[in-house]
Amino acid sequence: ITTTLLFPPQHRSTVYMVYGMLAVFCTMGLTYMMLILSHCILLYSIAMVKQKWLCFVAGLVSLATFKLEPVSSWQNGFVTGNFDLQDVLFFGGSGFTIMRCMSFALENYEKKDGNYTFLDLLKYNFYLPFFFFGPIMTFDKFHVQVGF
Repeated sequence: ITTTLLFPPQHRSTVYMVYGMLAVFCTMGLTYMMLILSHCILLYSIAMVKQKWLCFVAGLVSLATFKLEPVSSWQNGFVTGNFDLQDVLFFGGSGFTIMRCMSFALENYEKKDGNYTFLDLLKYNFYLPFFFFGPIMTFDKFHVQVGF
């Protein structure tokens, strides 16, 4: 109700993105945010090429970096603090981020006229109900539901 009263509908998805980013930042820290943003930037850049096979390969390689040593330990070091659900939130948020980036890249591939923006990817990725635990809603369905 508050977002309806305070923000016009065309800005609602941006408000959700900022709220999600703040929640992730407060929970996991700045370095984790930078790690997530670096994966988003990398996969967004590949999405602009509009090659379906490259989107799949880049997404799968990006996912593999969370299981292959020494890259996995290096990335896990970006989480600050120590709390009970740290590993679950780290791998959940990271894994779902890459899956959302892959969905975004594939939808961008299907888009005939132009490309979606990096801001569109951030709105999709940091939508808080989905960030850590999913479910995975494909970008096309998210785009229709949130209406940006």
